[in-house]
Amino acid sequence: GFVMGQRQSKILFRNLHKKSWFIILLLIILWPLGVILVWKSNWKARSKWLATGISAVLWSLFWVIGVLNAKPTISVNDLSTNSVKVIQGKDLNIEGKIYPYGSVLTLNNAAVSVDGSNGTFTHALVLQEGDNPLIFKAVDGDKVTTKTYTVHRMTMQEITERDKRIADEKTKKAAEEERERVAAQKAEETRKQEQAAKESAKQAEADARKQ
Repeated sequence: GFVMGQRQSKILFRNLHKKSWFIILLLIILWPLGVILVWKSNWKARSKWLATGISAVLWSLFWVIGVLNAKPTISVNDLSTNSVKVIQGKDLNIEGKIYPYGSVLTLNNAAVSVDGSNGTFTHALVLQEGDNPLIFKAVDGDKVTTKTYTVHRMTMQEITERDKRIADEKTKKAAEEERERVAAQKAEETRKQEQAAKESAKQAEADARKQ
């Protein structure tokens, strides 16, 4: 019974691509493969052309609706919503791109000029010390997209601590290098002394033999 069931399942799946309902299903969910099966089927030529044409129109319509209903996209160079950008200076020049190009863009509720031919924008910003949230909002009709980035401008205390840490690391590295140099020098001196002692011992031994 089990073997017979396996055979029936194999036959079912082997002939599945020939089933009209399966071909129609693929035309809906996976159009390219559905079209291939349509033209490999034993349907009449007229039915094949109708199925191909109607499904192509429907897929094109779905694509257009998806594009028209899509929210605007915002991309900002050198910034990520998943991390905080840290800078030292107060001036930040922001560059990016939005789509559709005609969308209205604001940054922290201030208007940002957008090049309508390619959707690019450039905006100069003066940062406060500490965290600066940058809230971008793109509006295209009734569709709105909001993206928030964070830029951290280092405080004077952070700069002082960073500079001190860098200076301490340099001092520590210099001290380690000096210790290594002294150790190497001592090792060389010890080697020379041992070599001199060996040569002196050989000479003494040679002198003793002569006597």
